[in-house]
Amino acid sequence: METCSRENEAGSKCTNELDTTGSPTWCKACRAKYQRQYQDLRKQLSETRGFCAGVSAAKDFIANEFEHAIRGAMISGHEAARLVRVCRGPELPS
Repeated sequence: METCSRENEAGSKCTNELDTTGSPTWCKACRAKYQRQYQDLRKQLSETRGFCAGVSAAKDFIANEFEHAIRGAMISGHEAARLVRVCRGPELPS
């Protein structure tokens, strides 16, 4: 009987009997485990992309607010922090 060819993290092979066809030659349990891990990774990558896009948009928004609010004036760090805290913030698209 043919066995599953999937190796775990430690390098040892799965000992389950092969109960599927196709390539790679993995058992149903290993295929299901792989799909769970793959979907978790896709979700994590999507969240990371969304977070990075949000940070970039926030930086652009705050820089734009400073350009319109300060126009050549010298301000202190405390004043800059206050301006960031009171800016209206981006709005969600409808």
